Amino acid sequence: MLTGIRHLSCALIALFIITGCTAKGAHYDIQPRQRSMSSVASANTTGAAARLSAEAELQDPAELEQTFKPQIIYNATLGLQVDRVSVVQQKAKAVVESHGGYIGDSSPGRMQARVPADRFEEALDALSALGNVSQRVITAEEASERVVDLESRLRSLHALRDRLIAMIDRAENIEHALKVQQELARVIDQIELINGRLRLTKQQIAYATIDLTISPTPAEQRLTPGIPVAWVRDLGDVFRQRGTIDVTTPRRLRDGVSIDLPDGFIKMSQENYVTRAIDANGVQIRVRRHKNFDGGSTRFWQQLITRSLDDNAGLTLNPSQPVAFERGGPGQMILGKKTMAGETVRYMIAVGVASDEDYVYTFEAWGIAEHFDVAQADLKRAIGSMRCY
Repeated sequence: MLTGIRHLSCALIALFIITGCTAKGAHYDIQPRQRSMSSVASANTTGAAARLSAEAELQDPAELEQTFKPQIIYNATLGLQVDRVSVVQQKAKAVVESHGGYIGDSSPGRMQARVPADRFEEALDALSALGNVSQRVITAEEASERVVDLESRLRSLHALRDRLIAMIDRAENIEHALKVQQELARVIDQIELINGRLRLTKQQIAYATIDLTISPTPAEQRLTPGIPVAWVRDLGDVFRQRGTIDVTTPRRLRDGVSIDLPDGFIKMSQENYVTRAIDANGVQIRVRRHKNFDGGSTRFWQQLITRSLDDNAGLTLNPSQPVAFERGGPGQMILGKKTMAGETVRYMIAVGVASDEDYVYTFEAWGIAEHFDVAQADLKRAIGSMRCY
């Protein structure tokens, strides 16, 4: 019996050993199949990548070029010589706006225009047609690499910012958290700086810049003559020079122009047929008598004065309108304005000829818009009171 149990035990042990070996053998037999499937998948991926690469190489270069749009910054410097600077400057502003652009910095005879890049050459040609071109320079700067570089740096900084924000939550102590916050603040400053540079670059790409200079045509080349009368050239001189108003004690008033001054004005001086007055808000009046020329009608003087105010004073003028004087022929009145030192200054001039046509009379008034507008009705009544002997 004992011998039979020993034989059964040995048989069972042998069976377990054989089963274990079989199982173990089956286990190791699986691995080669798994590796074989991975290898096949890898081979398939590599093959797909190779096919895509080959297809890219076979793609038409023209199609590839269409996927890349150059980033170019256009700038131009344009110089014009014209007979009437202020008139052409207004026309140039209208040209820029009609091409979808706008005016940046501007001063008499100079302006910086920004126009959409796709209409740059069209706008430049239209501006060139406004006068004789003395200078025309175009520059083009390739900015694609700059844009790619800034965008790449921005992505890296955004990733770093996100990692720093996550580190704050995992900070081991307050000191560690403060150091991370300091670094985070520095990274955010860098992001804002690069964002600003990127926005500026993209704006320069989207809108080309035209620096326009408008200067008077040299006298020997002008199609129309200059202003032939000295006192007409001097009209609006307040818009060309700065100085203090000298209100002195009135001397004996003589040789003035007969006019009823508006209420609230004091007469500063009156001699040599020039009368000057001012109110408490700085609105000024200057009334003068000038020797007339043969054929010097009101229409002639109105047209010559308009030209002078355009060319020499740079005023924006309204169409002239008729006025009546207490004595003398019918006159013409012109209203204008100009921005000086951030303030809008208004200007008024009336011109008329005496009944005998020997003399020309002018009434000028100017002042800051808010004060001038209050006095304007009284100024017009004063014009009506002029006696043009």
